[in-house]
Amino acid sequence: MECLYMRKAATSAIKSLQQLQQNMYSTGGLSLFTLHRCKTIHLVRHAQGIHNIEGEKDHSAYLSDELFDAHLTPLGWQQVDNLRKHVHTCGISKKVELVVTSPLLSRYLGNT
Repeated sequence: MECLYMRKAATSAIKSLQQLQQNMYSTGGLSLFTLHRCKTIHLVRHAQGIHNIEGEKDHSAYLSDELFDAHLTPLGWQQVDNLRKHVHTCGISKKVELVVTSPLLSRYLGNT
């Protein structure tokens, strides 16, 4: 259920951003929002955790207290490393003004 809710929320946010972008550029380039005043938001989902593996086997595992703050899997750590390399290679890391993350350990470790 949480995954479906997150997917719907992300889809709604993307549609809103697309509409905003369309409105910005449909006026012949003139807009209330000049490009130098706009911010770019990058949404990153956490890397694969043990709870993801267990949840695929049995959906009720997502409700387990033991898996509430699950550790990352080896694949999850590889995903973190790949994203870190991408962020540094693309130069995004030099433009970051704010990072917002979950207080859960697995999310913190996955967002380094």
